[in-house]
Amino acid sequence: MKSYKKMILKLTVVFLVLAGSFLSCKEKGDNTSIVDIGIIKYYPPGDNCNAYMIEIKKEGLEYSKLYKPNGLPKEFEVDDLQVKVTYRISGEKHNCGFGGYVPIINIIKIQKQ
Repeated sequence: MKSYKKMILKLTVVFLVLAGSFLSCKEKGDNTSIVDIGIIKYYPPGDNCNAYMIEIKKEGLEYSKLYKPNGLPKEFEVDDLQVKVTYRISGEKHNCGFGGYVPIINIIKIQKQ
């Protein structure tokens, strides 16, 4: 009986450690670099974002994805500027009020198209 209880206790500890590791990885975001073509858009305070955003339209998809760039250089703060951007999704969100929350990305490299 004692070995059965010890085995259950060990399995419980292993499960908790694995579950904690999995959850902590999900919170930190993905470390995969993504390269996309996008358009810099300024969403004024009336839209509740009050920030420059990057709109990414994937080829073959009918919708665009909106991101709040972290580390956008000043020279790229131009409305309707087309860019090629390499980024990582941070796992954090930016509040755009009625527009909801949008993912924050960390810019690795950006260039004008």
